[in-house]
Amino acid sequence: MSGPEAMRTRSFWILAFSLFTFFFYFLGILEHLVLFLTDNGMDRAEAFGYFRTALALGIISKVVLGALADRVPHERAVQLDYALLATSSIFLTLLPDPTWLWPFVVAYGFATAARDVVYPLIITHCFGLAHMAEIYGLLMLGLLVGGTTGPVFAAALHDHFGDYDLAFRTFAVMNVLAAVALLFVRDERARR
Repeated sequence: MSGPEAMRTRSFWILAFSLFTFFFYFLGILEHLVLFLTDNGMDRAEAFGYFRTALALGIISKVVLGALADRVPHERAVQLDYALLATSSIFLTLLPDPTWLWPFVVAYGFATAARDVVYPLIITHCFGLAHMAEIYGLLMLGLLVGGTTGPVFAAALHDHFGDYDLAFRTFAVMNVLAAVALLFVRDERARR
């Protein structure tokens, strides 16, 4: 299935939305996590330690979810990853309560890096391999839009309200919607 054909399917737009929400959240938090933690009284070095830990979990998550993705249907692997991503954003709304800091760091670090492994699999599941690079390239426009607007969105709300509460709640709602939407992807080649 070619890129233009894929763009006429339900699964393409679900995947586009999920990729947009991913980068909106991922880069929004990447840019603002340390600021959020230090705004809430954490020492800067300690805040960077949590940040580094979240990023370092990516190495482990790619191996673990990659091994799991070889044993389960591809759509289940991406759904699991996005469920964990949504869970991380729910944990984020519970911060700065220190009880939720480690669960957030682990879920965020694991889910954000693991997306790199499972996302190409879901594209292949929905559209096949023949035009996978073209379709993935079209979907990656979500990186441009989500990745540039997420950090600006969080900054604007922080500047207006003096905290990140509304931004974090918005991230959570969007991630939950994306996780639910991914339940409706399908092999679009069978629909032709």
